[in-house]
Amino acid sequence: VATRARRTGGATTGAMEIALRIQATGDGHYHCGWSPASGALRLQWTRSNGLLGAVLAQTSVNIAAIPGYDPTASVVVEAQAQGNALRCCVRDVAGATVNATDTRYTVGSPGVRTTSQATAFDDVLVSAP
Repeated sequence: VATRARRTGGATTGAMEIALRIQATGDGHYHCGWSPASGALRLQWTRSNGLLGAVLAQTSVNIAAIPGYDPTASVVVEAQAQGNALRCCVRDVAGATVNATDTRYTVGSPGVRTTSQATAFDDVLVSAP
């Protein structure tokens, strides 16, 4: 799943996110979240009731070292689930990639979501391997 996303407001600690393997009647989903104001990228799972499960992988990019970096600029956030392998990245941002393995959710739908910020999403692409 890939989408072009742009922060439009809200808390600078918030994240623009792709959800993977959303459970229709189960207990949650995976999500890949990019915080453009801090450079944090996190892959985690959350229960359907909104309670956070666990962080599976995370990294922090030194955005101050990126020439001309604009936290409100449009970026492409991409997440992939293939078998028990999970991958999350922000295209064209060096170091903004995390990988994990988990067997909690084996099937489910994709989606987009936010945490404590407003985000404009465009060009959502869903493909199967």
